[in-house]
Amino acid sequence: MPTAQQIGLAWERRLDGWHASYLERGLARVKRCHALAERQRGPVDFMGHIKGRGPIAFDAKASSNMDLPARRLPLHQAQDLEGFADLGWLTGLMVRSSLFGDYWVPWKGALARSYWAKRFTLDLSEAKRFGEDGWLGTV
Repeated sequence: MPTAQQIGLAWERRLDGWHASYLERGLARVKRCHALAERQRGPVDFMGHIKGRGPIAFDAKASSNMDLPARRLPLHQAQDLEGFADLGWLTGLMVRSSLFGDYWVPWKGALARSYWAKRFTLDLSEAKRFGEDGWLGTV
């Protein structure tokens, strides 16, 4: 059985594949961001720009169900999502649930409120499911 880290890396690779397709078709340029080795704290997982829509920043999370513990989103990443959203960026989480599929969850709204209220699990009630063709038509 794969570890949580292996599942998360596979999810990021799947997102990278969609991003390569979007770039090839001239629809978006989205890049994976990495933590600096000496800092061990990185920005959100992906940042980029969607043609005709503007900038986007999101973190990728994998879960066995649709419960996502708030502790899985570090404070500095939540602050990044909040700050980018305040500047007009599309921000949120891309969630892969092994039981329920793939979802975009916008940051502003129930997700952010549940995070800042320090709830044990994040509110994913505004999640929008997407399919094999990727997330671009969902955000």
